[in-house]
Amino acid sequence: MVKTDEQIVEEIADHLHGYLKEGTVSLRSFFSKAEIKIQNIEDLLKIRFLLLPETMNFVRMLRKNIQTIKTTTVAETATHYGEVRGSIDWTETTKERLRKNYKDKTIFSVTESVRSYNNPENIVLKELLGILYELLFSDTVIRSVEKRSYFEEWQTLRKSVADIYLRNVYIDRIETRSLPDRMLTKTRFHRNSFYRESAVLLIRYRQMMRGSYEQEDLHKILSQTLIVPEDRDVLFELFYVVQLLKAYSGKRTLYLLDGRQNLVASWEDEDKRYQLYHDSTGSQSKRFLVRLDEVADSRHPYLIRKRDAISSYHEMAAGLFSEKKMNYLWRGRPDFILETYNKTDGELLSLLIGEVKNTSKKSYASQGLRELLHYMYLLKDERGQYADFSRIKVTGMLCLRDVEFNEAFEHPLVKVINMESDLNIEKNRIER
Repeated sequence: MVKTDEQIVEEIADHLHGYLKEGTVSLRSFFSKAEIKIQNIEDLLKIRFLLLPETMNFVRMLRKNIQTIKTTTVAETATHYGEVRGSIDWTETTKERLRKNYKDKTIFSVTESVRSYNNPENIVLKELLGILYELLFSDTVIRSVEKRSYFEEWQTLRKSVADIYLRNVYIDRIETRSLPDRMLTKTRFHRNSFYRESAVLLIRYRQMMRGSYEQEDLHKILSQTLIVPEDRDVLFELFYVVQLLKAYSGKRTLYLLDGRQNLVASWEDEDKRYQLYHDSTGSQSKRFLVRLDEVADSRHPYLIRKRDAISSYHEMAAGLFSEKKMNYLWRGRPDFILETYNKTDGELLSLLIGEVKNTSKKSYASQGLRELLHYMYLLKDERGQYADFSRIKVTGMLCLRDVEFNEAFEHPLVKVINMESDLNIEKNRIER
């Protein structure tokens, strides 16, 4: 039975929280209670904090609510010459005259009522605004996802944060002070909902950054802001990536999928170390490209014409469309790669290269097989030399949705699987 997109999301949700590429924020709560270890958890939680509905709603209402900011009246003693403003404090007046000039009868110390913005709730508010400002304008992790569609509203909201934090006269008058937790707790029960929300968000952020949260709290945060890929093909690729990950035992570390290096997970067993990548050429130990200059000396008529056609295309594309093209005869990026290393000396032992086709058409599946074999046969090492298959084992996996194929046919190079395949069995076959 072919799984629906909804079923796929539910099946891979426990491993999808690190997905930060293009998608939509979906409010879901089907995370398991399994232990999670995520690399750079603080970075992930910063993004999740901004995507929380309560954080976004707080900033949406910021321009309106800032008008309700409260002040307190405090009594301050000031010295004046020749004029009296407020109630004269004769004790302080006498002290001031003795200290400065006891004959000067124009010196007066007076008690004045002064409006102050430095009450606890305003200090809480200013710290929260400062954190939001730093995240939105200075944090490198946030900058890496700010162009994503699920972050689009922040492109407008961030202006409100900047305007109020940097240019609001009331916020400017609030001192930046050390803020003890007890002050936060007190503000959490303030009668003004604006201050209550400020305190709750600041408490939540502090707990995230300190790591002082329960596992259930972490699951709640992640499930509230699950990012689901909009592209169905990408979702299908992640399904197989997660199924492969589940087939291996060991304590896994999950990484952020933000489009920079696309390392999904790493883990170890007794003698091997594994690294699983999605939509990536993997680590620096391999290359998937053939440069045009590699066939520059070939006299084969096909390669000569192929080289000339690509060179002409690059020249015309630059002239017509101002496009700068790289001089590659072929270049590829597999849907997923599993690298296996020797733990003792770090030597690359084997590669599993995966090509995923979300299709029910044999022609498209066959195209995927063609692409997969190109990845395998044109694989190069870090020196640019074609891979020595006697030193490294290279296996391919063609992953399909519901294409009918001859399951009795077996080949040592490539395994073909569908959504009903047991990856534990396939893993054992590959490792033999």
